[in-house]
Amino acid sequence: MSREEPRTPEQIEHDRTFIARGLVAGKSHPTITRELIAETGRPLSRSTVTRDAQMIRREWRQERLRHVDDLVAQELAVLADLERRYREGFERSMEDRTERTAAVVDVELAADADGVRIPAQRRTTSLRTIEGRGDPHWLNGILACRDRRIKLLGLDQPAVIGVHDTRTGPYERPEVSSEDVEAARVVLHELMQGGKAVTPIGSPIDRPFASFPGQSL
Repeated sequence: MSREEPRTPEQIEHDRTFIARGLVAGKSHPTITRELIAETGRPLSRSTVTRDAQMIRREWRQERLRHVDDLVAQELAVLADLERRYREGFERSMEDRTERTAAVVDVELAADADGVRIPAQRRTTSLRTIEGRGDPHWLNGILACRDRRIKLLGLDQPAVIGVHDTRTGPYERPEVSSEDVEAARVVLHELMQGGKAVTPIGSPIDRPFASFPGQSL
């Protein structure tokens, strides 16, 4: 095989386009290398194809990340508009409103010449003011928007709480073997029976605070 020559920018762009198509098709690097050499007639090493493939995949990852960021930004904008509508609805529910009630009542007219009273009806209208106390349904919508926003931004990760002694450093859980567990079981059994427990030297029962440097009984 002839020696590989430096490629021009146009050749690099052509090769990477060819390699990208091969990667999408699920082809291996050796197969892409052979097909690219046959297609261009230029000598090309497998390491060159591998480097180009790595760069292509890196660009694809960055593009996916940008795409995800765009989707998140779009979703946040939708949530902001929705939350604004919920807030406006809640503010309206806090305002006092006037309720109009119409009713029909029976009335009697004056008697006619024969002394017969003619029944009739008339409409009455009453107004009353209802104090606005806020509709909780609007608040539920606001909370739902805020909860969704927190999840999109990844702010709901659980906090990691550790034990740390400023004098001795972070606490490290001691290793406990099956022999230690059996020794502890024997000691507890002896204590429950009222006998004198013989604690194996070097066991966790014999050194209950050994894992806390600087502390002693």
